[in-house]
Formats: sequence, structure tokens, C-alpha cells
Amino acid sequence: MADTVLELDKINHQVAARMARNLMSWKRYDADRQAMMKQALEKIKASNPSKNVFEIVSKSLEM
Repeated sequence: MADTVLELDKINHQVAARMARNLMSWKRYDADRQAMMKQALEKIKASNPSKNVFEIVSKSLEM
């Protein structure tokens, strides 16, 4: 999912941000899925995303 968000971010920042929102609820899942979703969020954040995507990802990790 992280790779898809990053690819979309190059084309359309708003759509990528909307897609990244799906990862915001990562704490609702079991431990294995939480780890995968958190890893995806951290990968996106480390990849210098657009302002829109960065905002969503940062808020998601702070929750």
C-alpha cells in the first residue's frame, strides 16, 4: 500500500492523501496488522511525500 500511495503522490497529491487515510485506523487491528500498517506509514513519511500526504501520515503516526 505504501508503494501505491507513493506512486500516486507523484501524479495526484490529493488522491494519494485520501488513500493514505485508510491507514489512519491502524491501531484498531491486531498486532501483526498494526505493525505492517505502521511500517507502511513510516515508509511513506521517510520518502519525502507531498505536503498533503505528509500531513495525513504524520497525524496517523501521532494517534
